[in-house]
Amino acid sequence: MKKIALVILSLFIILTGCSTTKTQQISSQKQALDSQRLLQPKQVVENYFKYLNEKNKKALFTTITEWQKAPNVEWGFDIREYIKLISVNEETNPVFKVVSQKLK
Repeated sequence: MKKIALVILSLFIILTGCSTTKTQQISSQKQALDSQRLLQPKQVVENYFKYLNEKNKKALFTTITEWQKAPNVEWGFDIREYIKLISVNEETNPVFKVVSQKLK
């Protein structure tokens, strides 16, 4: 009887520990995404090139849209050395804003 109770208790502890770890990972991923959503557009562009230069694909994915994350995309990390971002200016032409709204 004691062995059965010990086995059940052990399984309970293992399952609880695994689910807690997974919950913490999901929570930290959501926090990272939420912090990216709060950034200004200029900061997102700057982060994109920063992560591209660092060859950090996971962080780079936080700066692009879902349809750009296709598995067959070649990022060229092995052939690119560095891209220097000189300036970031908002496009004020309304034609481009209409097109970008349609893509969403």
